[in-house]
Amino acid sequence: MFVNKRHRCSSANCPPSRCGESRRGITIIELVIVLVIMGIVAILTVPNLRVWTSRMRLSSATSHVRSSIVNTRKMAITTANRHCMSFTGDANFGGASDSLYLITLTIRKETAPLSGLWTTITEPVELAGWSNDSNTELYKGISLESGSSTTTFTTNSSCTGLLFNNKGFLDNPASDFTLANNGRYAKLTLRNKSQAFVEQRSLWIDRGGNVRITQGPDTPPNKGEN
Repeated sequence: MFVNKRHRCSSANCPPSRCGESRRGITIIELVIVLVIMGIVAILTVPNLRVWTSRMRLSSATSHVRSSIVNTRKMAITTANRHCMSFTGDANFGGASDSLYLITLTIRKETAPLSGLWTTITEPVELAGWSNDSNTELYKGISLESGSSTTTFTTNSSCTGLLFNNKGFLDNPASDFTLANNGRYAKLTLRNKSQAFVEQRSLWIDRGGNVRITQGPDTPPNKGEN
């Protein structure tokens, strides 16, 4: 009698086609397609990521300056002593190089009431001045404008900057303020130099020491806007 024995199929003794298995791998064409898609996504994403990163640096630098102004005002009120915040702007503000930054922000307190003599605050660090230069690179490519009605303050009492009295008000002369929307403001403007297009943020400080932020150098805040 003839017995028909079934052939037992295993991965060891028969090809995948006979075992009903598929061991098909990735082909070169499929790999190339995937790489092309990844390249297109990268091309579309990287420029937007750079813009977003630069914009975040500008916003962060502006917020940092604002915090320093607010803290200086609070120290003047708390200690019942005048405080001075001065700035060194970027001499090449309008240039294309992003290696020039907001150079120095210095905070000083008066050694004795109305003496016109000042000592620089270094401690605590949170209340001291700071620098954004080629060494620190806190906000790479972010520059503080140097020019009229910005960092060029006349002030008085040997303070060239924002002068807060013991009540927290600015004692700067009228020439240090810009008239805008029926209000007068001392103004600081920061610019993003790491991008080809011009993007700026302005800080507007009123006589009461309140700080408002707007986009661009020439857009004043609405009255009562924070």
